[in-house]
Amino acid sequence: MQDKWEQLIGTTVPIDAATAEYFNLQAAGTSDGFAFKSISQGALIPVATITVGKQSIVLEKSGRGLQWVREAMRAPINVSQLWLKVLGMRLGRSYLSRAAGVLVNGYLDDNSDDPIVVNTATGHVFTMSDLLFARYTMSEVYGYEPDNLVLSLNTFIGLMNLQWPTSGFLVFPNGVASMKELLMVNNVQIVNALADEQIIFENKDAALVRYEADAFATEDDYIPAQQVYATYGTLTDQIVVGIKEARLILNANHS
Repeated sequence: MQDKWEQLIGTTVPIDAATAEYFNLQAAGTSDGFAFKSISQGALIPVATITVGKQSIVLEKSGRGLQWVREAMRAPINVSQLWLKVLGMRLGRSYLSRAAGVLVNGYLDDNSDDPIVVNTATGHVFTMSDLLFARYTMSEVYGYEPDNLVLSLNTFIGLMNLQWPTSGFLVFPNGVASMKELLMVNNVQIVNALADEQIIFENKDAALVRYEADAFATEDDYIPAQQVYATYGTLTDQIVVGIKEARLILNANHS
C-alpha cells in the first residue's frame, strides 16, 4: 500500500548530484499541445520541445537522530524500532504537506510554474457546478484527467454538507465514495496544511516530479565515552512541478 504522499507524486527520478537542471516541456500547455494534427506532404511536423531552463533544482538534505543510554536497552520494548516507526509516520505527513505545497505554490522563484486557478461563481461558496466546471476545464481545456482531489479538512467537511439547491439532499450522501464517483477522481486526499477554500485537481502522472539523490536510510552508532547508543535517519531530495497545467485550483477565497 502506498503512503499518502506517494499518491500525489507519479515520478521519482534518481540523481547523483546535489543540484539538477530544470527541464520544461514546451508547446504542451493545453490539450492541443499533445494532439495529432493533419499535415500536408512535406510540411513540418508540429512538435513539443523539452528544454533545459535557466533555473536549477536544489536538493534538500533532511534528517533526524535518536540517542538513548545503555539502561534504556532494558526497556520491555525496542526503543529504536518504535522511534523509527513514529519517524516514518511523521515523515509521511511532512512529505504530504510538501507535495501539496508545491501543487499550490510551485517550486520556481519566478512563479512560471504556478498552477491554473479557476474561481468559484460566488466568493466563499462551493457548488457542484463550480466543481464540475473546474474538473472539466482541466480535462477538456488543458488535457489532463484529474486523478486526485486535494483539500483541507475544513473544506472537506464543507463539501460533505453541500446540498442540492432544489431538493436539499446531500450532494455526496456516501461521503468520499460519492465524491470520487461524481467528480470522477481516484483519490480524495485531505491535507490540513492547505489553506481553506481551495480545492486542487491533480493529474498524478504529470503534476509533480521528485528528484532523489539519497533515499531514506538509517545508521546506528555507539559512543563509548558516554555509553550512548544512537540511530540517525537522513534523505536528500526535492519535489518540483512536472507540467504546470497538470493541476488546477478551484478557489473560493475571493469577493
